[in-house]
Order: sequence, then C-alpha cells, then structure tokens
Amino acid sequence: MDSNAKKLKWVTRGRRAFVCSPAFRRSRALFPPKGGTTNWPLAVFIVTTAALNCSAFELKPGVTSRIPCDSVPELTYDLFIPSAYMSETERKFPVLFISNPGARPDIRAHTAWAERRGFVLVAINDSRNGNWEPVFKAQDAVWKSVEAHLRLHACLRFAIGMSGAASASWMLCAHHPNNFAGIVMEGHSGTGDTIPNYVAVAYIHGDQEPNLPVIEINYTRLRRAGNPLQRFVKPGGHIPGSVEEEERFLDWMYDLQRFGHPKLSADDRANAKAEALAQLDAAAKIASASERLVMYEKWLNLPYVAGWSETKPHFTRWLKTLLEVESAAAEKSEKYALLGPANFRGWLKHVDPAVKAAFEKELADLKTDPAVKIAFEADTAYAKAAETEKNAGDNVFQLRGALIQYESVIQRWPDSTAAKRAKDDVLHLKPPAPNEPRIGIAK
Repeated sequence: MDSNAKKLKWVTRGRRAFVCSPAFRRSRALFPPKGGTTNWPLAVFIVTTAALNCSAFELKPGVTSRIPCDSVPELTYDLFIPSAYMSETERKFPVLFISNPGARPDIRAHTAWAERRGFVLVAINDSRNGNWEPVFKAQDAVWKSVEAHLRLHACLRFAIGMSGAASASWMLCAHHPNNFAGIVMEGHSGTGDTIPNYVAVAYIHGDQEPNLPVIEINYTRLRRAGNPLQRFVKPGGHIPGSVEEEERFLDWMYDLQRFGHPKLSADDRANAKAEALAQLDAAAKIASASERLVMYEKWLNLPYVAGWSETKPHFTRWLKTLLEVESAAAEKSEKYALLGPANFRGWLKHVDPAVKAAFEKELADLKTDPAVKIAFEADTAYAKAAETEKNAGDNVFQLRGALIQYESVIQRWPDSTAAKRAKDDVLHLKPPAPNEPRIGIAK
C-alpha cells in the first residue's frame, strides 16, 4: 500500500465516497460511547479543520465536474475516470492535465481517447491567462488533491493547452520535472524555464502563428537538448489543433514514454515490453497487408522497441509486408512513396539478406523512371544533410554545413517531398530576424 493510501480512508455515505485525512478520523475519538465525556472545544476545532481536508465526490467511471480542491475548496477541477480504473485496482494510471487560457477546459473532448488508452483526465478549472500567482495556486491545489485521492502513475503524466494554457502546461511540468513525460503545446513556445530532456514535446500551430519566432527558438533548444520532438504546422494563425491532431501526438508521446521514460520501474518496463512483443507477434496474423504494415510500423518506429534483440525478426516481416503492399500499387510514384523512405530508415541492416536483395532490386527497377530517379536523388541528399546535422552537435561549422546542404536540396529539387522537409529544418538553423545569431549554433 502506498503512503497516500495509508494516510487516507474512504468512508462511504450512501453512494458518495468521502476521502478523509487522519485528522478527521482522530476526531471520532473525541466522541466516546454513551456515558463518556466529550471535549467540545477541541472537537469543534479538529472537525472544522479536517473538513478543509476532506473532498466529497462520487468516484465513478466517466466525468465528474467541479470537484473542490482539498486545501482551497473555492478552486475546482473536472475529472474523468476510465472504466479500467475501477477494475484494475492495483494499477497506477497515466494522467493528462488539461488547461485553457479562459479557464474553460473541455475535458469531454478527450474522454473517448482516454477510455481507450486508460487515461485519467484532470481539467484545471481556475487556470487562466493573466498573473502567474493564481495559475500556480490553482495548479498546486489540483495537483495535491488528485495526488491524495487517485492512483496516478508516478512519471507518466502529461499536459496540454493552447496559447497561455500551453505556457501554463509547460510550467506545471517545470514545477514537477520528475513526474512528467510529455506536453502538447498549441500556439505557444513554452517559457524560459528548463524541463528535463527526456520530456516529449509536440508543437501544433498555424503557419502564420504570431509566436512563430519564439517557437522556433524553443524548438531548436529542445532539439539540441535531445528532447523527443514532433511538430505539426497547419494553415492559419493563432489556432489550436483538432482533437484528432492532439490525440495523435498524445498517442505518440505515451507510446514512447511508457517504454523509455528514465524513471519507469522495472515492472513498468517489463509489462510494456511484453505488450509490445505480443502486438508484434499478433501483427503477423493480420490478413490485410496494409493494416499489417501499419501495425509493424507503429511499434518499430518506437526507438526503444526497435532496439530490443527480440524485435529483430520483425524487421524482415515488416519489409516483406511492405513489398506486398507495394506490389499492389499501380503507379511508380506510388510505389516509390512506399519503398523510398524505407531505404533511409536504418532498418535494412536487420533484414534477412534475401528479402533485402528483393527490396533493392525492386527499388533499382523503379529508379529507371526519370521522376522516381529525381525523387531518389533528392531524398538521398536530404538524408546526408540530416546525418550531418545529427553528428554536428554544437559544432558551428558543421551545423552551417548542414544548413547549406538543406538549402541545396530546396534549390535543386524545389517541388520534391525532400524539399518540403528541408524547409522545416532550415527554419531551425536560420535566424528568426535579421542580424540575430543563428538559432542553435551560437554559443
């Protein structure tokens, strides 16, 4: 039993559960059986004090709104409990903290996802744009309340917010660095406060986002620090992502961190590994080649999964499936769109030589088409630029070399997929405004 469980006791009154502190339970001793003596002044003081530490709400699957915080009851939070929480009574659950710049967090937007993934959702109702002190007060009150009453995983904790709420989510992580695994940042860069380099960060913003210059600065800092990063840029200005876009990034960071977060317990790692290997084994039985391919790539794209020795046979099965899907494609451009990226992934070294040879022959045949040949040349040049940047570290001259290579891809193959990727990389290495130092390469 954990320390919180030892300190707290659930007292049932009808269908409501009261989570009470030891002080409240001790107060019962002040009211002895009939015929005893009651210390009324002390009893009133202890019961009044204990009431401030006792939240009453019905713990049930689904959404519960406006739950008062233990220490500051005028501050509230909304809560979503997945059905698995009630049946898996020994499990600690991952949690997503939701903030909103106008103090109107929408917990219901993600309940279907949370039910499917087994997540607790916590909406911080009183976090809003403005002075930081009330934001921190609301965060602290909610954090302490849910810590006391719920079985939450020690380090698989995530946050999401738009604009000022993204900044608030960043600060929540900065205040609890040992407990966090990821943040979805929408329309904001994050503050200057440092977060650990194992925390995954996903940016969603418009291509005309007014905060873009500072987003680029922070994105590059995180990239240099080694944080797992993803980004989605969509048409528009200061806009949030769709629910689907948000959940795609939440899936990515959760699947990444439940295998690789440095503070996971040995049991957590073992359980996650067993699940991943079982899913990879199950993928082989999927009849549809395209669905099978999706399943293989979902798991093999996770660095920790790809690094296990037990995973190695699945790379050959993946490439066989990829060739099966490619053979059904009609156009050469469509075929190359499937095979081209595989050539630069680094997975081929794990593939059976005969299957690898079949892949290389098919790719060579495709390159006889002039359009495919151009696309392959652009992809090859981009891969070399990315490798230069990866190996550069903080070396100014090597980073400038990578920048030149990216710009060359854009100039030589402006309409290629590689050029689109290179444009994004150039943004991280070029200054956001004239006369400013190059981002990420200035000491």
